[in-house]
Amino acid sequence: MLLLALIVAASAFFVSRMQTPIYRSTQLVLIQPSRSDFGLTEASRLQLNSYAVYLDSELIAQRIIEDLRLDMTPAQLKGNVTIAPDTLRLVVRIDVRSTDGDQANDIARAWGQKLVDYRNQENQTSRREDRVNALLPDLPRYSQQSPRPLLTAVAGGILGLIVGGVI
Repeated sequence: MLLLALIVAASAFFVSRMQTPIYRSTQLVLIQPSRSDFGLTEASRLQLNSYAVYLDSELIAQRIIEDLRLDMTPAQLKGNVTIAPDTLRLVVRIDVRSTDGDQANDIARAWGQKLVDYRNQENQTSRREDRVNALLPDLPRYSQQSPRPLLTAVAGGILGLIVGGVI
């Protein structure tokens, strides 16, 4: 039983280590009304979905490809990006998956900057007290999303114990 668990765990670990790592980078864009009254805050909250739709367009993806000189189509880039509004915190979350962690950071930051630029342009036509600002509160950081060799090895070891016990 233990021998089978060890063999399956080791096999799972080595197969997992041979896979290409996928990194995920996250950029948050903070939406900040210029004044803290209920009406402007609620209007900003309602606009979050519109910002997500704006960012999740092929036009924005094409601009990012051109800015960063990426070798892919807008559809391929959009397939690796998830954009989600968080109405409780007044942020738009941009998640980018890539086989290159630094590239994932660059794409996430560029995508967030597109929303900041859009809000700055929209604010030019608004009165100062009615403006809604978009800010990048932090730089994106990547982390390895998959594979997870240790987790895979533990799961393989448990599976090996179960199969060994059945045998």
